[in-house]
Amino acid sequence: MSKMRHIFGSLLCGVVGAYALTPYGLWPLMFVSLSGFYFFYAQALTPSRAVLTGFMYGLGYFTAGLWWIGNALLIEGNDFWWVWPLAVIGLPVLLSSFTAIFTGMAYVISNPRHISGLMCLTGALGMSEWVRGHIFTGFPWNLFGYIWADTLAVAQISAWIGSYGLTLFTLLWGCTAGFMYVSVHTRRHQYLILTGVMLTFLIPVTAGAWRLYQHPTQYDDAYQVHIVQPNIGQDMKWDSARAVAHFEKHLRLSASSSQSPATRLIIWPETAIPSVFLIDPNARRLIRDMLSAHTSPAYLISGILDRRQNQSTGKTLYYNGVAVFDTQGQMTPVYSKTHLVPFGEFIPFQEWIPLKPVVAFSGFEKGSGSTSVAMTGIPVFSPLVCYEIIFPAEAATRNPLPPRWIVNVTNDAWYGKSAGPPQHFAHSIFRSIENGVPVIRSANTGISGMTDPLGRVLAKTKLDTEDNLILPLPQPLSALPLYMYIKDAGFLILAILFLLFGGCIRAVQNSMKKKT
Repeated sequence: MSKMRHIFGSLLCGVVGAYALTPYGLWPLMFVSLSGFYFFYAQALTPSRAVLTGFMYGLGYFTAGLWWIGNALLIEGNDFWWVWPLAVIGLPVLLSSFTAIFTGMAYVISNPRHISGLMCLTGALGMSEWVRGHIFTGFPWNLFGYIWADTLAVAQISAWIGSYGLTLFTLLWGCTAGFMYVSVHTRRHQYLILTGVMLTFLIPVTAGAWRLYQHPTQYDDAYQVHIVQPNIGQDMKWDSARAVAHFEKHLRLSASSSQSPATRLIIWPETAIPSVFLIDPNARRLIRDMLSAHTSPAYLISGILDRRQNQSTGKTLYYNGVAVFDTQGQMTPVYSKTHLVPFGEFIPFQEWIPLKPVVAFSGFEKGSGSTSVAMTGIPVFSPLVCYEIIFPAEAATRNPLPPRWIVNVTNDAWYGKSAGPPQHFAHSIFRSIENGVPVIRSANTGISGMTDPLGRVLAKTKLDTEDNLILPLPQPLSALPLYMYIKDAGFLILAILFLLFGGCIRAVQNSMKKKT
């Protein structure tokens, strides 16, 4: 096979795979994508060609799946417009390097035409996904397992081994047809291998379907959730001339519209309340009046832009946080965002980049870590700001108590009408399943909504619309999912076993060759 055909074939397979994800949801394409990739991988005659195959596949997959990230840099007035090529091309290149390295590692360890090769590549690519989700602050967006966002029986696997574990098996299932085509095994052995792979699909999916049947959505009628989506464009959000109008829009969308005796939990999106309004007595009075107008006790959980003064240096520090306003309008800051966005909320190695927009960028301070919030009148919840929802093991904590729900405040106006907001919302489905709690999501604009503890989408808004949703709060599962106890340990053990299987088979084969 010519080198150019090999390169473009791998690239095309990656592009096809991206359309298996939200918002397209064409999950069978992932089987076509991964099997095609495995075919080209098996044709590699050297480790360097295998590395190139992995790189081109990743480049196609990440470019097609993440092209929308560049939209954030094209907002009018953005001083970082010049970074657009780095976001659109540089990020996929960086992410593809992980795919390339682990593909080359699998090739060295095992024979692609042997069952050990299938197991080894699956384990290696699974580890690649885990590494890119953790190294350099991590970016676990569009994991392969997320093709099952609309197929909840399969998605339930993440309750036991998390989204990385689900990704591991998705890679196994997807690569199998390509492996069967290039396999050197006898027909009988091929049937046995295919049967084994099918069982790894049918058994957990059957268990997942039973889990859904056994746990219908249950509601806690003592609480009503009121989700606000004001739909404020990014080009207008920080316009000081419109600040009062934006604030009034949040208040209007939060007005009382129910005579229910249930406690009302009103959710405002990320940075809904800027720092100047946090200290403005008139703004605080309007919040108090809005809350007291409800016929039942009402609380506001809102994203805030918190400004604090460092007493020792006198420097002004900014935090992207969450605060709770009680029935009397008294504010308690409960959380500051911990996982900040590189180049969006902070600039890595800022002191080494002597460019004016970079030097002048003040950014946000990092919070003290994920937490669960316990306050009188409100069920214990875990707050997450924006893309913190994409990190599986960090989504909820049992400190000081296991949360009964997750609150995700965000602003997806940066990404316009693209695949970004639906993909961001899809993460809520998997965080619900992994943690066994509902996720309540309020977006400035994008997609707001609610998922139950098994990932069922109970309600969601449309993209770029002004809306509010009022629903009873779903109850969490009575027993925590296995994933909440073991986190990513289950996945890591499986991935290492897959790799060891491939390595042991190769060692045995080499030993037998020497004896003969």
